[in-house]
Amino acid sequence: DGQFGKATKLALPLEEKRRRYPDFVAASPGGLVPAIVHEGSPISGSMVCLEFIEEQWPQRAPLLPPSAAERAHVRQWSTFASEKIIPFYYKMLMAQDEAGREAARRATLSGLAAWSDAMRTRDGGPFCLGASFSYADASLFPWMERLLTVGAAYRNFELPDEPRFDRLRAWHEACRRRPSVRATLADEEKLVANYQGYADNSATSAVAK
Repeated sequence: DGQFGKATKLALPLEEKRRRYPDFVAASPGGLVPAIVHEGSPISGSMVCLEFIEEQWPQRAPLLPPSAAERAHVRQWSTFASEKIIPFYYKMLMAQDEAGREAARRATLSGLAAWSDAMRTRDGGPFCLGASFSYADASLFPWMERLLTVGAAYRNFELPDEPRFDRLRAWHEACRRRPSVRATLADEEKLVANYQGYADNSATSAVAK
């Protein structure tokens, strides 16, 4: 909790963030999490931080596979999640009309189905590459959690009970069982409360705008 209290989102203009938390904004000029300062160098942005961690400490559980083709696969579907799934989560949450919410819901499910279809299955493993947890899994999992908690609470979002989503369900459950994931899961009640401003159109963050 620390200096931020129990909230994970503070509706503050960038200038106010800069005044209150100058070191953080120096690391993340947009005032958005996450950010890292390593040996005096600032790094910000979720995917940039993931790549930095991978390259800085490659001897730890690697997030990118050794094969160039597999690395391309991971990057392709990480980008797909960022462009074809995550934005529609926000659109569904922020739309104030039923037609807009339904269009975003359909787009979200279409993206999830395509992402699920692209996951490897050759070794029977549950993750994007099969047995190995990767950059792609880390890029989508937090948003899958939000869809199934925040999306469910405010927009009645759920995965259809259809076979094409079975692989996605197994993937989500496997991710949740990982010790590193369990140790960092957000409290569901707090997560839902933190997104209320998006659902009622009162949020002021850069993403909301």
